[in-house]
This record gives sequence, C-alpha cells and structure tokens, in this order.
Amino acid sequence: MVQETDVYWRARGGRDTCCAHKQNSTQQKFEIPSLTRTTICPPATHTRRNTLNDANKENPTVLTTAAKSSAVNIDAFAEQLEKKYNIEGNNTLDIIYARQENEAQHATIEAQASELQALMRKVESLQAALGGGDGGKVAAPAPGPAPAAAPVIDEEEGNAAADQLARENAELRKQLADALATPAHRADGDSDTADTAAPGSILRPAGSAGKDFGIQALMGLGHGQRNRDKYKSIQRGVKDFVIRGGVNWEKPWAETSSETKSKVYAVARELHPILRRFHNDWATEELIKQYIKNRRNNVYRNKWLQVPAKYAYLKANAAKRDPSAPRGRQNKLAKVATAKKTKAVKERSAKSKSVKASTSGSKALSSASQSKQKVYSDVEEGSNDEMSIDGSDSE
Repeated sequence: MVQETDVYWRARGGRDTCCAHKQNSTQQKFEIPSLTRTTICPPATHTRRNTLNDANKENPTVLTTAAKSSAVNIDAFAEQLEKKYNIEGNNTLDIIYARQENEAQHATIEAQASELQALMRKVESLQAALGGGDGGKVAAPAPGPAPAAAPVIDEEEGNAAADQLARENAELRKQLADALATPAHRADGDSDTADTAAPGSILRPAGSAGKDFGIQALMGLGHGQRNRDKYKSIQRGVKDFVIRGGVNWEKPWAETSSETKSKVYAVARELHPILRRFHNDWATEELIKQYIKNRRNNVYRNKWLQVPAKYAYLKANAAKRDPSAPRGRQNKLAKVATAKKTKAVKERSAKSKSVKASTSGSKALSSASQSKQKVYSDVEEGSNDEMSIDGSDSE
C-alpha cells in the first residue's frame, strides 16, 4: 500500500509500471493536497500493452488515435522527463483516477464492514452476559450510555455512497483539469491582453495564423536557411508530440481534453524552449491545429475517411468554381498584378491630362499675347495716320 499525495502523470509509451514496484522510472508531481488518497497497485498494472509504436504488433496502422486519446506515450523523451519531473511509472491520469475512485469505494466499504463487526462483537458480549451466571442471574451492567443500534447496510445504501464518491471524484477531476490546462481555447480573432501576460512574453495577435499573421515571422525564424531549418524542426517536433500524445486528429482541436493539451504543451516547452516565450502556449496550439488540419485534408483527399456531412457545401462550391481561374497563391499574385496595372494606367492618364492642360494653357497665353500685340500695332498705325494729317494741314 502506497500513500499518494499527488497526481502522477505517467508517460512511458505502452509500459505500465506500478508505483510501488519501481523499475528505472520516475514520477512527475502536480501538488494538489485535496487529492490525498491511499492506493493499492492492482496486478493489471504490471502487464505490458501493445501501442502504436510497438514493433511486435502485426498491423499497428489499423489502430486509430481515438483508441489512445487519453494516453501520452513519449518514449524518445522519457529520460529528459525523468530527470526534470521525477516520473515514477507510466500510468496515465485516467488510470490513476479510476484506481483512486475504486480504492475510495473499497475504503468506504471496509470502514462500514469494520464498524458492523465491532457492533456485532458488542452484541455478542451482551448476549453472553445475559445468558451466563449462576441460576440464570444476570450481572448488572456497568452504568453508561446505551449501546447504539447496529446500522443496517444494504445494497442501495452502498450504491448511493458509491455514486456520491463518483460525483466527488468527477468534481476533483474537473478542478485538476482547470488547474493544469492553459486557457488556449480562444476563437480566432481574439488576442491576449498585457494584464495577464508574463514580462517578456509574446502576446497572440488578433486574427488567424497564416492569414493575418505568421508564426514563423513572430518567432524570428523567417530569414536565413539556419532559422528556416530550426522552424521545420519545431514543426516536426510538434507533429511527433501529437502522434505520441494520443491526440485524436480526426476531431477538431477544441474537442481535445484539457489533460491531453496540458501534457503536450508541457513537453513542447521542455524540448523547444523558444515556445515558452508565447503567452498561454498559443504558438504551440496554432502549430498543432495546422498539422491536424493538413492531415485531415490529406486523408479526405485520398478518401481514407468519409468526409463529414457539414463539409458537403465545399464540394458544391468547388463545382461552381472556374477551374482555369487562379487559386490560392496564384490568385493573390494575380490580384497584385492587376492592382499594379490599374495603378500604372491611372498614373499615365493623370500624366497625359496634366500635359494636355499645360499645352492648352501655353496655347492660350500665346494667343493672348498675339492679340495684344495686334492691338498695339493697330494703335501705333492710328497714331501715325493722325501725325500725317496734322502735317499736311500746317503746310
């Protein structure tokens, strides 16, 4: 019997080891004093399970990620996690919760059974005292409080107690999930606030990744071959965390449990310290969502899975679209080229208008000067005529 005051995250990838029988493993502790339980390690935890990465499995690809949605199997990074978190064993949180719930119910039943046995012993002692003695005389019992009546324990009361314990356990599980999970379930378009962010952390910009902002640029890994290789390494690491972490990529990321998200975030921060800069692990979340979306699209494109009915309208829209029209990046480039052409045409038209205006103005000035010069010439001719007339009269 082992006293557990913590919740253990077991992440050893398909090997279950009991916490009371340590076999080269460590334990990760999340301090939650309200979950102090006494646990007994069942024999089933000493068996080996086949996982997706087991080489002895005949057809490991037939398993879906839904069968592993509550387990985090990260064999490649077990040693690092052991050194930092002191992980002991490799049971998942679900196994620990189920074991604690089972042990709590057993403890309640054992307490009730011991109480019943104590009452039965007291009744037997009283019956012996009443039936013994000389001549049937009964010795007077010592003064004291009257013995309490033995409680009647039936199946209904036991079931009610078990249900109550199950509800309490569910509430504790919810509190644990709220404590471990990071608030990274915001809708696209929401941004972080500086009030809740740690100093030096990078807040999430408004909008959606890939459309309104780029994660690679915010990481400072957008220039240079070395930075690009580092970004690709982070992408591959996140992909490995999703696969080994048991994330069900067939479902949207919002439907993934908070326990699974918190585990993946913790491992990502440990192995890629650059991801610690982003407030509430929003960069890790965006990379995971990007990988899940791409994988689902690839599966739907190859018809390995049936496309959900809610995406049927996309096929209808694609049928209406002109196949010769540019799409995606080509469409963006075509729009940019069209905008440049339109701008050039406007600039040429404005320039031609200014040239015409200047030409017409110069013509008007020249005509005005010509008319003025003609008037001056007419005036001079008139004055000359007058002078000639005056000269003839004087003679």
